[in-house]
Amino acid sequence: LGESFTLDAESESGGVITWDGGVIDEVAYTPGTSGVFTYSATSDSDGDCAFSIDITVNETPVVIASADDEDFCFGDPIVLAAAGTADVFSWDPVAIDPSIGVHTYTLTGENSLTGCIGTDEITIEVHDLPTVTGAADNDEICADFPIILTGGGADSYVWSPAGISNGVPFIPGGPGTYTYNV
Repeated sequence: LGESFTLDAESESGGVITWDGGVIDEVAYTPGTSGVFTYSATSDSDGDCAFSIDITVNETPVVIASADDEDFCFGDPIVLAAAGTADVFSWDPVAIDPSIGVHTYTLTGENSLTGCIGTDEITIEVHDLPTVTGAADNDEICADFPIILTGGGADSYVWSPAGISNGVPFIPGGPGTYTYNV
């Protein structure tokens, strides 16, 4: 479907050939739907015989390229998925490029019985990781006094151990040395 064909008939007695179904002799024709179509040729000369030809127009396979997401962080696993009505799929490029930047992958799907091919593409972006910093308003405090931890270099922060909120005072769990990760 979507490909053109050209029908060419010649009169043995010099007649003008006319095709039915919208086809013009020796002019490329593109059918609008799939199926088996019979095209008949006639001549304006009584000495010519009419004849017909069957043309099979096969469906173009549906091809769907997808990924878990279209935005990835550097180092995240990138998995592309192929789906659709084709029975043979191939990607271009073949290997996934994990480098930072925008990458486009084209999926080609073929119906091995008909040879018809369909394509789809997906564009993903791999983002650089932010350089995250963590700071405390004090490195040393007295027991039962609050401390404030603040992250930098990103838009939002998750601290561990759990229960610590960025920029919100909290009281550590008693005397000792504590390590906090952001």
